[in-house]
Amino acid sequence: MRILKAADYRRMPWKNGKGTTSEVLIEPPGVGLEAFDWRVSLAQVVEDGAFSSFPGIDRTLAVLSGGPLVLTVDAGAPVRLTAGAAPLPFAADVPCRAILAGPPVVDLNVMTRRGRAWHRLTAVSVGPLTVAAPVALLVAQSATLRGVADEVAFELEAEDAVVLESAACRILEGRGYLIEIGASTISP
Repeated sequence: MRILKAADYRRMPWKNGKGTTSEVLIEPPGVGLEAFDWRVSLAQVVEDGAFSSFPGIDRTLAVLSGGPLVLTVDAGAPVRLTAGAAPLPFAADVPCRAILAGPPVVDLNVMTRRGRAWHRLTAVSVGPLTVAAPVALLVAQSATLRGVADEVAFELEAEDAVVLESAACRILEGRGYLIEIGASTISP
């Protein structure tokens, strides 16, 4: 088990230069935005605008705080995302526009390169977690998330994460998002 503190995340401008993101974890480590197999990040959305395009990437987005955030992906109907709502999966290489319909948003982004990796992002709360992927992270949405993994207790503050190294995990208090990532040769 490895704890990742939000204060230690690498901060950088968005690909389109219109905001900032905090990189939680990327594989392979240290690669740029054009070469990752998968990437987990938090973005601060403070104004309306278009999302950056990521050719060949599948993306899932969830609102951790603020909002609502209204997304229009490609020519689809607008989708209203709120904190704690089900995450929205979409292709990151089609047009996507965001409208901020409330306070600034912190969103959780999971991106995987088609043909190399897959991912699943699920809202979770108190109780046992079922992890079926080679890589699993738990990101805290609530101010405090306490849990146990492999009989070792952990505590996360909002936006902190824990890398889970086994399927034996239970949330004792709080809410968060479970991220599962696997190689494309291993189906979800």
